[in-house]
Amino acid sequence: MHEHIESEEEEQGGEEEERVPSAQSAGLVRGIPGRRIKTAGVLDLRGVPAEEVAKIEHIEVAGVILADPANRAALGEVPMQLAGSVVVAPPDLRVIVQPDLEVTKAMLEGMSAGQKVMMVGNVFFKPEVPPSLAAEKFEDLRIVGILLACEGLLGAMFGKLEITGVTITLSDTAAAVVRATGKTEITADYLSRFEDGTIYVNIGQTALASDLPEDLVAQKIAQYHNVGQTTGPERLLNLLRSRCPTNLGEFQVARGEPAGVAGRSVGNFGRRTISRAFLERLEDNCSYENYGETIIADDVPEELLLRKIARYTNYGRTVGPAALIAAMEDRCINNYGVFEEAGEGGRERGKSHFENHGEMTLTREDLLRMKDRSSFENHGDLTLAQDLPEDLLDQKIGYYENHGTIYGPARLLAVLKTRGENYGDFVVRGEGQQSQEGRG
Repeated sequence: MHEHIESEEEEQGGEEEERVPSAQSAGLVRGIPGRRIKTAGVLDLRGVPAEEVAKIEHIEVAGVILADPANRAALGEVPMQLAGSVVVAPPDLRVIVQPDLEVTKAMLEGMSAGQKVMMVGNVFFKPEVPPSLAAEKFEDLRIVGILLACEGLLGAMFGKLEITGVTITLSDTAAAVVRATGKTEITADYLSRFEDGTIYVNIGQTALASDLPEDLVAQKIAQYHNVGQTTGPERLLNLLRSRCPTNLGEFQVARGEPAGVAGRSVGNFGRRTISRAFLERLEDNCSYENYGETIIADDVPEELLLRKIARYTNYGRTVGPAALIAAMEDRCINNYGVFEEAGEGGRERGKSHFENHGEMTLTREDLLRMKDRSSFENHGDLTLAQDLPEDLLDQKIGYYENHGTIYGPARLLAVLKTRGENYGDFVVRGEGQQSQEGRG
């Protein structure tokens, strides 16, 4: 489990900053707190008039931005740096931000039918939940994070469920499920207490003891889902690999050291600055999981950082000096977010990430605000402005994925085709041309 360690901001009483003309917040922020907004969590702009959204000077979010159909177009014109996604959602969609949520049958039975909910975090529907009950209680369910649910429930929720993140599908016959979200050492004594045929889900770091009997592992663990890192003897890793229907993480043979891990697990679900003083309070060899925004201070010694943080998982945004960012990238088990250098200059990759889920025109001004070699995902309708210079587009977009439609001159579309994946459509438009190329 995660242990909460107070950040410097929390230790000083957590007083809110003045929100005009700018604001920095964590968690769920509703409305416009300032003209320049920086938040780690959810920024809810539903119900804000389009003309007010258009007045925002800059948005920086590690998480989710909620918009409505009336202001989505205006939001597309706002300069933003986004590690996450923009979601167009109805005003009656309720938002729950919780790092780890376990949904039980009793919980659903106490709810009224027809709920419209977005859950941000790790969500586990226990196998005891009848699929028909979930379908009755949720009219619209959106998950941003990691979802664990049985096959039948996912089928019953088809058309009602939208997932941004990772889905782990469990068997409908699942009896016992063990979830490891931090650091766990599996010893013979610990494993002997499992029910036979347990489903084990590793979202953090699991270490297998070197003296663990192979037949005991085979008896106790029927399925192994690996989203984090699993270390141990090769014979045990090979057994678990053969029973692993979901592997989005890493299996690593332990080399010359006990499989157990000395440090504890630290989680950040908001905004935290890793200072020298903060690190000195940690045990050595900690596992750090970032779901929000983590800022590494300029004066942190690299040796101290490496000694204190042995494993790093990044679901949000991590910012810091070049050398320290490189060190954390090297120790990153899973990266679903963004690593970014503070200040000017930049690495050749992973500098910025942008997504379009609505209608957007990419202009010269937009590109000039981007960092070099940015990545771009298009899930909506993206139009490349006619006057975009090819060399500027080449400089600013290092990688793209197209799941929607991209419109623009043939010369600009040709630049994009050399550096990404296309699952949608390219439509040649402008400069006297009009044609469509199919999905590729």
